[in-house]
Amino acid sequence: VETPEDVETPEDVETPEDVETPEDTPAPDDTDSPTDAQNSAKYKGGWPENPNLSQMEGPGWDTLPGVGQMIPHYIAMDQHGDMLDLYDFAGTGKPVVLDVGTWYCKPCKGMASYFSDGDPSSMDDYAWWNESYEVVKTMIDNGDIHWITVLYSLGSDPYKDVLTWEAAFPNEHIPVVSDSNLQLKEYLQVKAMPHIAILDSDMKFLVWTVNGPTTGMKYLVEFSKGL
Repeated sequence: VETPEDVETPEDVETPEDVETPEDTPAPDDTDSPTDAQNSAKYKGGWPENPNLSQMEGPGWDTLPGVGQMIPHYIAMDQHGDMLDLYDFAGTGKPVVLDVGTWYCKPCKGMASYFSDGDPSSMDDYAWWNESYEVVKTMIDNGDIHWITVLYSLGSDPYKDVLTWEAAFPNEHIPVVSDSNLQLKEYLQVKAMPHIAILDSDMKFLVWTVNGPTTGMKYLVEFSKGL
């Protein structure tokens, strides 16, 4: 697994500065705004619920990310209209992957397409993608890891982007949340997308880098060998 210092930003990984905001973001006509569903579970998506959530204390947002450091307490709206609490994924014994991107990031959409329909050809145009990374989809679908897609917006309706993403790239195992105020994007110091950060079950960073996805994907490949 490469260290952050070994990873350079490849040309086919988009940076926030490369992303332009079109005037309108297309949203599916048959997608409704989130409503209160009659559901006894905390999350309509069936995400984990941490029974010890109230006992967890995270650092402030003025702290810096880094391997071994705990991530601050992050809450954001998911594709079902629920406020997803990142700390609900603590205590499961599984790595938590934060996949940070935006609707206008082509490689982000390519990877989401592959995770949705299983066709790896959506990644053919991206030199950083490696065939060995296909095991990541298997781990997502088998529940071996928690993969959370975090979308930030550069001016459009942030929740509209989440609904559009869910309609285009559905995967029942992946929460898609809106980083509506860029809180997580700025904390993680995202410089290239897809941005992959990985947490352990205690919400401490296993992988953090400001560069592209290579470090995180290689870590997950190595992790899969121990399953």
